[in-house]
Amino acid sequence: VYSSSVKTGQHTDPVWQVHWQKEDLTKDPRFSSISSDGRVADWSMTKNELKMEVQMHLKLVGPDAAKGAGRGGREHGDADLGGLAGGNCFDFNPFQEHIFIVGTEEGNIHKCSR
Repeated sequence: VYSSSVKTGQHTDPVWQVHWQKEDLTKDPRFSSISSDGRVADWSMTKNELKMEVQMHLKLVGPDAAKGAGRGGREHGDADLGGLAGGNCFDFNPFQEHIFIVGTEEGNIHKCSR
């Protein structure tokens, strides 16, 4: 049984989804998680430790920025609201694992990449 700690990293709110990743060169099991705390994290499991690496913080955006997403809304001066959006779900592109979409508690869907 593995557990995370403040030292190795942990989410501060409920985790809503995990996604197991393909093995990398180290052969250590890896997975990603998304949480209401606004973070998408990658985890690696070594012989005796579970390590967290935060991949992104989900910024809370106003309704105008969400409508403009994908159409250059951020380029037209739409600002974020300064907080973190709660993450609910994500899904990875089966052909390009570095591209994924994220769904937030506010109802927005964001296209992301690592």
